[in-house]
Amino acid sequence: MPDASPFVFASVTSGPVEIFLNDAATAVKEYPAFAGKPIGATGTLYIEVEGVDALHDRIKSTVKVVMPIATQFYGMREFAIEDPDGYVLTFGERKAGS
Repeated sequence: MPDASPFVFASVTSGPVEIFLNDAATAVKEYPAFAGKPIGATGTLYIEVEGVDALHDRIKSTVKVVMPIATQFYGMREFAIEDPDGYVLTFGERKAGS
């Protein structure tokens, strides 16, 4: 948004999931507590999906994979990527019986 540049808000969707993205300056207008703080966070985002293998295969050549796809001891099949800002996003799928 808006329909022409400069864009200040966007969203991306995949099935029923929608993630909202805001321009930093615009976010400060809505959330004054952000003023003067560096962009960034300490944390990761974990997203549970269906079809994690298909997602991995679809995006692995266009993103930086920082954790290869694997089935973890706790029953999740998952992989992680690094986004352009350096944040780690992990995608996981609960395997049958776990």
